[in-house]
Amino acid sequence: MRIPWFWIAAILSGVLVMFLRLRLHLNILVAWLVAVNIVTFLLFGADKAAALLKRNRVREATLYLFALIGGSPAALAAQSFFRHKVSKRSFVRIYWLIVALQIAALYVIMYTDMLKETIY
Repeated sequence: MRIPWFWIAAILSGVLVMFLRLRLHLNILVAWLVAVNIVTFLLFGADKAAALLKRNRVREATLYLFALIGGSPAALAAQSFFRHKVSKRSFVRIYWLIVALQIAALYVIMYTDMLKETIY
């Protein structure tokens, strides 16, 4: 039976966001980024463990998605910490493309009127 890593990670992210908001009173964006980075790091660890044990792996699409939605710092840390996915060129290329897209999106949000239009 295949482990539903995406759903486990999605539910864990939601629970962590709620905990961080309710117990630590963090801003929703900060709570989201903390939660998604914790879950991303755990996903990479689970995938590395599954690879070593020759078990069902976490799909690369799930790893990419969690990096894309804010977990790219944890993805980079996990790649280094676990020595996982660092030699797979296709994975590394797509990961850095995600980071470039995030930087571009941050630039657009921070240095244009897009943020003001969203808030007001």
